[in-house]
Amino acid sequence: MLYMKYISLLMLLVFVVLPSKLLGATADSLFYKLKLAEAYELGLDKTLEFQLAHGRHKEQAYLDALRKIKDISSLFTSTISVLDSKSYLVRQLFIPVGQRISPLEETCLTQFADSLFESYLSHPSEPYFKEIIKKFSADKKTHWINELEETVEFHQVVSQLKHQEISRPFLTPKGIHVVQKLDESDQLEVVKEADIAAVEEIMLRFGIFADKDAFKQIDRQGHTDLSLVYSEFNSFNQEDYQRFALGNTSKGGELLQQEFLKYCLVKDLKSRLNEDLSFTIKLSSLFNEDLYKLIYDIKIYREFGNDSIGLAQFFDEHKEDYRWSKPKFQGLLVFCKSNKIRKELYNLLSTSPLKDWPQIIKIFNKEKEQISYEMGTFEEGDNPTIDSFVFKKGKKRKFKRKGFPKTQVYGEILSGPKQLDRKVIDTVLVDYLKSKELEWEEYLLSKYNAGKYSPNSLKSVNNQTSN
Repeated sequence: MLYMKYISLLMLLVFVVLPSKLLGATADSLFYKLKLAEAYELGLDKTLEFQLAHGRHKEQAYLDALRKIKDISSLFTSTISVLDSKSYLVRQLFIPVGQRISPLEETCLTQFADSLFESYLSHPSEPYFKEIIKKFSADKKTHWINELEETVEFHQVVSQLKHQEISRPFLTPKGIHVVQKLDESDQLEVVKEADIAAVEEIMLRFGIFADKDAFKQIDRQGHTDLSLVYSEFNSFNQEDYQRFALGNTSKGGELLQQEFLKYCLVKDLKSRLNEDLSFTIKLSSLFNEDLYKLIYDIKIYREFGNDSIGLAQFFDEHKEDYRWSKPKFQGLLVFCKSNKIRKELYNLLSTSPLKDWPQIIKIFNKEKEQISYEMGTFEEGDNPTIDSFVFKKGKKRKFKRKGFPKTQVYGEILSGPKQLDRKVIDTVLVDYLKSKELEWEEYLLSKYNAGKYSPNSLKSVNNQTSN
């Protein structure tokens, strides 16, 4: 059981670094295009799982690009104030709902969240809830959330939850949530807000203008036909402002207006990035890269990642590939008090498996130490006594242990590992998954040669620049 758990953990850890080792096809290679064609055929680019993962990566690409624009670092700085607040330690299934999403799409997302929650209720457990979060949530971390940082709707639900309780799916202006409250705390919270002076200075420099009269009309009359913020790239009106306010219900008045200005500024700068050919090419490559990783995950990792039987069989069939550069001795080195003890020990060890040897020695040493020993896998140079007895290097008489005059070794010389253990399993796993990837590539190539995929069908994604 412990071995299986170790296998599962190792599979997960190896997959984290797989893109650099196994996902080696270049973007212009035939196999890369064939795998993408397979992903499109399966409709993976339309799945919620892909859209959530790619959405996070795409947003990070925008932020990374914005930070490189000269003299706008102040946009990402904040003014600080300290307020009394309540914080919650939560983990959650969070599915963002876009501001421009259609009613039908919102209904589909809500039904999807409900189905995940019902799946959890069918066999509730913390590991299963974590697995749902890992696969489907846009927020995968367990972390503290301050009530001032979240919507009123979120606070109302979470504040009513008991310790460790999990909510039913609920909707906020940000999206759909299923939240587990792990802890809560009353504390003085450091609150960071945008530096409005820096935001306004950057807006002017980029030709983005805010109409203060339009904001005043909203405050006084509740309505305006004027553009609130505008540039040659964008125009933001009252509808945009109200939609933004829905996602920021903890803020109001001047503070809400300031946050809206920062939102408009970032949105406008993103629009300018979309006019940059090199950036749009990067987004397109990122889309393909995310889709490529997902099809690999489904076809290779999920199917064979926990295949411990197949992994062990692969190792048995390829043991010669894992031979050591130098032979090693695997066994036991013992120093006994007397020849009688050495003979008794020999009789017991010769009829017992190696894993039981330490327990046998423990019986001899129950009253007092009769046997001193070292056990493990040794190569030449690791241990002078092993070198002498096994590898015939040095003189045996020089390596007797004081008080234990009788020396003996038990074990065998190996040219490579006899079984799939922790020292070799990571290497074998990479090779095993690579072999399955090669089988998959042969299958894709046969489909291509049979005309299932034509050169024209090996499409790449259009520029994913809308935001």
